[in-house]
Formats: sequence, structure tokens, C-alpha cells
Amino acid sequence: MSSIYASSQKPRLFTVDYDLIAPGRDYTALGNALRKLGAERILLSKWVLRSNTSASQIRKYLIQFVDRNDRLFVAELPTDWAAWNLLLSMSTMVAYPTYS
Repeated sequence: MSSIYASSQKPRLFTVDYDLIAPGRDYTALGNALRKLGAERILLSKWVLRSNTSASQIRKYLIQFVDRNDRLFVAELPTDWAAWNLLLSMSTMVAYPTYS
């Protein structure tokens, strides 16, 4: 897991989306893992986080917390996006210093 945090790259904004297929399963560990990475939930199954690693490394870490038939999508957010009525204000993530 240390590879999730260790990188010389500057932090970028990522989205993590999932479909949890198995009814009645406890996915508390997935939420805890996302929070440990500093992620914030903005929709019921969409989280955002800042990381200096790649989308594939984030996915590789999170995949241990979902079942084989669940779906998981991790992508770097572009600089141009829009939202309405999120669970959390994105200002906490967007206000983070940007790098050029």
C-alpha cells in the first residue's frame, strides 16, 4: 500500500466510481479504504481524492475491498467539469493548490 502514497509526482484529482452487485454485503472496508486515501464521497457511489499516484495503482489497491462481480472505475478528473447538488462541496478538493 505504500506505493499509493509514495511518488515524486504532484497530486492530481481522481474519481472513484463503483457498482456493488452483491445484495446484503457489508462494504464498510471499501469506504474505510477510500477515507484512508483521503477520498471524499460526493455521490452515493462516487468519491474524489487527491493522489500523486496513477489511476491503475489506486484501482489495484481498492480491488481487494470489492467482490469479483463488482465494478470499479478510477480516473483522473479533467480540469473542466461541472456538478450540481453533490453530497459534499467540491471546493475542499478543488481549492487544493494546482500545479503547472
